[in-house]
Amino acid sequence: MLEIEIDLRRHCIETAIKRSYNQLLSEYFHSKKGDSASETKLALLQNALTCFDFPSLRAGHKDLAGKSDARIVLADKGECPPGILIDGRPIDMTPHIRKCHHNGIEQIPRSATETRR
Repeated sequence: MLEIEIDLRRHCIETAIKRSYNQLLSEYFHSKKGDSASETKLALLQNALTCFDFPSLRAGHKDLAGKSDARIVLADKGECPPGILIDGRPIDMTPHIRKCHHNGIEQIPRSATETRR
């Protein structure tokens, strides 16, 4: 299982994943030859950026909103969506999925299902 540690001491989960993706992509293109480990990590980060409902994650899990010393890990479980572990404990990703191209899962935004008063 591939795991990428995400540092949330300064940024929220969305910004931290974007920064990790951009940094790894830059390193990948500046290297002399391609590296399959980097490609796998890039795919995992891109999958997270595509599938996760970041506002829902931040609202549902305080540690993912940033300024947290918790150990946050993005984990590729071999299925879509990737998982998130907070201090070694996996969180239920079901309510936090925006869309997932790999298996056709699409979460309807809560605002679309709520009736206005």
